[in-house]
Amino acid sequence: MTYDLSDNIEFHECPDDNTCTLSEQVAFYIETYQTAGIGAAVGYEIGTPAYPDPTHDPTHQLPLTKSELDKIIAGPQASTGAGFLWELFKSADDDEATPTATARAVCASVLGISESRCKGEVPDF
Repeated sequence: MTYDLSDNIEFHECPDDNTCTLSEQVAFYIETYQTAGIGAAVGYEIGTPAYPDPTHDPTHQLPLTKSELDKIIAGPQASTGAGFLWELFKSADDDEATPTATARAVCASVLGISESRCKGEVPDF
């Protein structure tokens, strides 16, 4: 999932010191579930993550950026049959993935790139 992840190595928040980007952590956890025979879907949080608290540790937050979305879609999302989004009506910075871009990317990955149902818009808040 793209929430409750941090790259704070001091507090051992990454699976290991070499697996700390958002997409690497999502891939690690999806693979861990799949290896254990547990079905899993990638969850996508839009905008500023709730963890770590932005007033306490904003430098170690891992927001869903456009480039991290692309890596997750090409990697762990491609190996699952589902995905889910939340916090659709929270603002996102310019470099972060929008709700519409995220929904379209997940839809296209799950249903197929030519799927016409993946062209909708998430309304602005």
